[in-house]
Amino acid sequence: MKVDYLLLWARKISKIENYIPIAVFLCFLLFSCHSCQLWETDRWKAPRFVKEWEIKEIIPGLATQIVSMTANKNGVFALVKSLETKYLPPPIITKKASEMTEKEKEDFFYLKNKFLSGSAILRMTKEENDRLIDFIITHFIPFRHVSEMAEKEKQKIIDFIVLYKEKMEPNDINMKLFKDYLHREGRDKYIDSISNNIRESVRKEIYHYRLQHYDLEGNFIKQFPEGNKLSLPEQLKTGLKPIFVPHHNVSAEKTEIDIRDYLISPLIIGSDESGNLYLADYKGNKVVKFDKNGNVINLWWIEQPKGKTGYYEDLGSHNGLFLLGDKLYLISYGYDRQIGSGPLISEFDLSGRLIRRKTIKPPKVPEREGFEGKSIPNKKEDGQVGGIIADNEGNLYLFSPDSTVLMLDHEWNEKGYIETILKEGFEKPKPVYSSDYKREVTYRDWLPKDESFRSFSSDKFSWIEGQPWLYFANGIYWSPDETIYVTFIGMKPFGVIDAMIFNKKGKMVAYWKRDQKSYSPWFEKLTDYQKLVTTEIWTEMAFYDNHIFIGRSFLAGTPGKEGHTVIQMFAR
Repeated sequence: MKVDYLLLWARKISKIENYIPIAVFLCFLLFSCHSCQLWETDRWKAPRFVKEWEIKEIIPGLATQIVSMTANKNGVFALVKSLETKYLPPPIITKKASEMTEKEKEDFFYLKNKFLSGSAILRMTKEENDRLIDFIITHFIPFRHVSEMAEKEKQKIIDFIVLYKEKMEPNDINMKLFKDYLHREGRDKYIDSISNNIRESVRKEIYHYRLQHYDLEGNFIKQFPEGNKLSLPEQLKTGLKPIFVPHHNVSAEKTEIDIRDYLISPLIIGSDESGNLYLADYKGNKVVKFDKNGNVINLWWIEQPKGKTGYYEDLGSHNGLFLLGDKLYLISYGYDRQIGSGPLISEFDLSGRLIRRKTIKPPKVPEREGFEGKSIPNKKEDGQVGGIIADNEGNLYLFSPDSTVLMLDHEWNEKGYIETILKEGFEKPKPVYSSDYKREVTYRDWLPKDESFRSFSSDKFSWIEGQPWLYFANGIYWSPDETIYVTFIGMKPFGVIDAMIFNKKGKMVAYWKRDQKSYSPWFEKLTDYQKLVTTEIWTEMAFYDNHIFIGRSFLAGTPGKEGHTVIQMFAR
């Protein structure tokens, strides 16, 4: 109404020659008001929380973590993984160390490590090594409970361990821990703990990977592929050369896996406008394309297979995948004679045909320093790349985890940097009551009692002792409204800052800040102190239409550090 009134007034007085300057001024004022209104309308606003749900476990009892997320018209898709550890009893061995091959002796490293540190084991002579192996076989294989041992044997075990520890690590912290435990718990309990550790020392570790599909309301639909096994159409499979790669577990067992048939170590997923899914499996040297129902419809190599193994072991040292229209951008490890090693940018069409690729110089990132008196950044060093996005003009943004975004133009030439070290925006939480402390505590009671923590400013808080520790950036995402989101994870004691928001020119426009970390029933049951110390160990984000989805993996602030993985939906 005010705008219309000003316009009418300007028109009337502009007819009067003497009032032309006033009319011009009012028209300028009108334009300014209109621009302000547009600016206010376009200003970034924090999304509204809608709902939250816990994801489905891959295998009941195993902690499931979200690795990557994408969303499209068909729903939300989360790439999840879990680690299953199976303990196997060591094989019964009857021969002595002198009768073993060197390879057989090497397999005893994990058993010897139950008595001595790794550095102490390396210091042993051949004779000392053989004596320790014979000692383990005599007293601990097969497994026996301490109640099955005679008093004389128990003392013999302790005397032997003391002799080796005093010789191999007399001033080591392991020696002190050994004596403290022996004094506190007693001889029998110590021997029993060693026996149990040896019984469970042969481990088989299995990573399970699944793509979980939820509708846009959070209802679980399905997960695939089962058993990490890809069911390739026969015509597609025969067109690819079989490549077998070694697969190891902690017990040194070796098997061979055909990377055409299995997911080895997938890291990232994305989706196109038709709802197809694209998964980058770096250790498997491949991109897998699924249709909306989870069927494999294409597979192509990240790099053309070379050598005996047929893949590059260090492909994942740089990684990232992003889809823009009919193009797929992928980051992997590259080498250039002039530049040296660095991130390799590959541009594919959606059928897997390589359009172009280029190795660029690694991003420059601040060296991490956490000591008082050090400026941030202190100096520059080469950084890895852990994410890529592209704007609608084809400009690229490469994310170096923890700190920096490198901006490239559509020819992949350097344009500039975005720094993501948090220097403001923190909020000190109010003191909360802790039953452990029997009083109200603040965030300072929670932090480790180290000099670098006792006096700090917020710009140093995410840079502690050479590594990002309490609070740091972990991912980059492109929003449909053409803004860049850089997400943060960690303990988050200064309020919940989920992301820094930048425009595509690299200017920061907002912090996304909320009052609480989770809305699930398990979180609401925690005490105020437990809520404060709940740690967010990973965050992933996906956009569709006017919704934002955030996948979070938490360690709840409880004595058992219970894990929870949730997906939160927000509306813009």
